[in-house]
Amino acid sequence: MFERAPEMNSPQIEPKRVTLTISQAANHELEVKLAVRYAKDNTWASDPSSDRLVALPQQLLDAYAAWRQNYLVYGRNRGLIVPSHPIETNVSISLDDCDKLKDKFVTEFDRWLSGLTQIRENLLAHVSRAELISFVVQTETNDPQLDLALHRLPWNEWKFIHKHYDTEIALSTKHGPIIRREGGKLRALAICGSYQQPEHQLDLNPDLAALSEHLANSAIELEIWTAEPTQTTKLDLLKKLDRSTYHLLFFCGHSSANNQIQLNDRESISLEDPRFQRILTELRKRGLILAFFNSCEGLGNASILMSAGIPYVVVMKELVHDIVAQEFIKYFLKSAIEPNKPIHLAVNQARSKLQWLDKLPHGDFLPVLFQNPDQPLFYINPISTETPTTPQLSTDEPVKPPTSQWLTRWLFGAKSAPIILGGLVLLSLANLLFFIKTNNSNHQKNVRQISTNDVNSWISAGDRILTGSHEDRDSELGHTYFSSQQYAQSAAAFDRYLGERGRANNPQFVIFSSNAKAYQQVATSGGKILKFATSVPLGNNQEIATEILRGVAQKQIEFNRKSSTLQLVIIIGNDDNSSDKSQKIAQKFVEDPDILAVVGHNASNASEEAAKVYNRQLVMLSPTSFSTKLKKEDRQDSISLLLLPLILL
Repeated sequence: MFERAPEMNSPQIEPKRVTLTISQAANHELEVKLAVRYAKDNTWASDPSSDRLVALPQQLLDAYAAWRQNYLVYGRNRGLIVPSHPIETNVSISLDDCDKLKDKFVTEFDRWLSGLTQIRENLLAHVSRAELISFVVQTETNDPQLDLALHRLPWNEWKFIHKHYDTEIALSTKHGPIIRREGGKLRALAICGSYQQPEHQLDLNPDLAALSEHLANSAIELEIWTAEPTQTTKLDLLKKLDRSTYHLLFFCGHSSANNQIQLNDRESISLEDPRFQRILTELRKRGLILAFFNSCEGLGNASILMSAGIPYVVVMKELVHDIVAQEFIKYFLKSAIEPNKPIHLAVNQARSKLQWLDKLPHGDFLPVLFQNPDQPLFYINPISTETPTTPQLSTDEPVKPPTSQWLTRWLFGAKSAPIILGGLVLLSLANLLFFIKTNNSNHQKNVRQISTNDVNSWISAGDRILTGSHEDRDSELGHTYFSSQQYAQSAAAFDRYLGERGRANNPQFVIFSSNAKAYQQVATSGGKILKFATSVPLGNNQEIATEILRGVAQKQIEFNRKSSTLQLVIIIGNDDNSSDKSQKIAQKFVEDPDILAVVGHNASNASEEAAKVYNRQLVMLSPTSFSTKLKKEDRQDSISLLLLPLILL
């Protein structure tokens, strides 16, 4: 029940895990590392990247302090319980003042993150808005105070993420192993405090009503434990927790920054108590997967719960108004029990609704999800009777088709348009062309003879170096093994080459490695090879060639990972945007009866000359050529698709 629901994940929407790991570096800096992995098998979806940041500049810390001070003053005037915090009470704070300070806090936060240039580029290259992703910021600074300061930052206000992705940014600290559980009914325990003293009184009836309505009515076994206002009840609760199994744990009541939860006016539980930590560890071993503490100042509590191994924890960062807490748990439960709704999106939807609470500003600043980044996506209700769809976040604007957003970002983002175009070409035509090939065995290519001296040195699937490649012993071994059809050894050698510093982004060798693995997969497990070709200007325009090859390499990896019977092999040609070389390379492609289509060529003159050779023998998809001579109505001697100009129109 706790595994990712396979029904909702079509091959086009395979969930990914995005993790930003923050650690201390030299010279008062922080190192930020990005990892993008597939959720299904935890394999890498991109090369890792990293950046350096100044360790929390003073302007950012001052902006947080100013916002928090005004939030407390404004909230206290509207019923927020502020028990012992030193705040100024003789000042007048307006809602507009609070909003301006929030905006300044977010602006300073965004300015600080502007240094993550490599990470932003990597995310845009390998993660699209159409994908379901869990996004976790993991702090590993070995400094609890620094971790706490990082957790207080408004991560879900990061403008870059807002612009490009639909997700909730979770936090993480030291965590335990992942939890797996096979089926069975979910059991939930709700712990509710009880307070009589005026300064402590809370109205928890809405919390209880929401729990009963949404959990009990969803076939979840719900147990509610309410503290007695004046009697000793702590021992009874600890005994219950020590001997029972729960998968969902809720606490509604008072908590504080000293990591205590208040049961009634007299009793509290310290989460740092070794006896309680032992109970938490045992609860996790018996299957506790979500702890939801609907109470104040929960960042310290979240770290303790994560350390005990609970993979999902929801808390409030700051002091929270009673009404905000009531609304949040109601919205969260309503969203979380929807079929196939992962917990991180349920938190996002509930949190986003808090921004509309009148006269209680910045409620959406307060809830935060902590999550074990390795834990499979968690669904309270993972089985849907309807056709599964990709989860969407709450938004005031209509949601545009994901593919259009993906194309638009790449086409108009900068130099990287060929990446997405090359990838779309491969994925959209692979099965179609394979069908045509296998069902038209009488069709033979009518090869137009052109002199091809030295052309073999311009083409490689992994058996030889091309211009622009950097050789060493491992790459040479890779080529040698590939030529002798020792594909497992070839792939291992290419992977060693790519593992060296600065080489991970070399798409030629990524393709060579993928080709070797594809041949090895078919040799050992059966299946069929789908062979495509691409021709790029490696010699005289390495930048654009690299961008095209990156897109092809990425989609080759994704296609081969998802298919157990079909494996893509990519043949690379280096035409240098030369008309003569393009013709000769085109003839070699036509001579190979197994090549199904060609992605390229880059320049219009190269595409035009190559099209004459293909002569209705090969489909040529030209994502970067603007030549109108390639349009079908203008040519009768080739099958070619002018992809980029048509999309732009």
